[in-house]
Amino acid sequence: MLTLEFVQSLRQQFPALARRQNDQPVVYLDGPAGTQVPRRVIDAIADYLSHRNANHGGLFATSRESDAMLDEAHRAFADLLGADDPDCVYFGPNMTTLTFALSRAIATTWRPGDEIIVTRLDHDANVTPWVLAARDADVKVRYAEIHREDCTLDVDHLRSLLNERTRLVAVGAASNSSGSINPIREIASWAHAVGAWMFVDAVHYAPHALIDVAEIGCDFLACSAYKFFGPHVGVMWGRRELLESLPAYKPASRPKRIAGPMDDRHAEPRDNRRRRGSRQLLGRYRSPRRFGSRWSPERLGVAGIARSASGAGASVRGDRTVRTAAFPRAALPASKRSTASRSTASPTPTVSTNACRPCRSRIPG
Repeated sequence: MLTLEFVQSLRQQFPALARRQNDQPVVYLDGPAGTQVPRRVIDAIADYLSHRNANHGGLFATSRESDAMLDEAHRAFADLLGADDPDCVYFGPNMTTLTFALSRAIATTWRPGDEIIVTRLDHDANVTPWVLAARDADVKVRYAEIHREDCTLDVDHLRSLLNERTRLVAVGAASNSSGSINPIREIASWAHAVGAWMFVDAVHYAPHALIDVAEIGCDFLACSAYKFFGPHVGVMWGRRELLESLPAYKPASRPKRIAGPMDDRHAEPRDNRRRRGSRQLLGRYRSPRRFGSRWSPERLGVAGIARSASGAGASVRGDRTVRTAAFPRAALPASKRSTASRSTASPTPTVSTNACRPCRSRIPG
């Protein structure tokens, strides 16, 4: 039962609601744009930044703890979305950015004469990325109309647009403007019947209903944690077989990987073919650069790293190793040594299209 005491107990969890204006408690009416966050979320973010703030893939304690937390976040969101594979969940700045990256990757599979379907009911984040990708790929965009009397999607019109040339249907689970809910399971089955992929924008559905991607039958689904009391981050799920088939739209540069029998987080994992495809949409930074020829897997302790680093022009601070030169000076020709001793820049990195944990990637934009 919704009582005043219950409402007050909920409000007390949100520090933003302690604000007063004109000596009155405030009410935030912009929840669809982004919710306020409870104290537990603020504390969790502060705890991470205070105790395990580190880049991915490091050989030191805070990096490993950070990666463990990241893995748990993938598992938690897979559970929230009804997915059985955490590797098929990835993060980005927001749903729009993730959709843009995905649209560019998928567009590489389109050919002139193909068609895609978007709707007049959807938020622009689920329209413009697809329209721009279609324009660049010379693909026709078809728009499913709405019933203007009640602002609901005209599903019969959408179904009439489907044909053997349709490659993608992008539709929202719930409208951000009217709140109307679309029959996404039926639409997904119609799309698959003609060989099209189904992308679902669940940004305004996720805060109000449980999601089960297996039951929906969609191929991709996106939502935003900041619409349901989380930090400002977008989340996307995709079918493994499709993610593995798509090229990286924006591969990230990477340093050379460590040589030697490292564990599966810091060297080529045994199941790299599977990992590579499921996270390759946005690229990935691989393992840290080895310290010249002095690196060996046995030197993983701080003391060992310090000895190796000191010979490679680096110093150790706490549990982090700081590069102070690109190479050991002895490895350079004599004519280059004076320049290298003054330079702190790393060599031009190579380009990788390997798999990524997108929450650990460099995102377009």
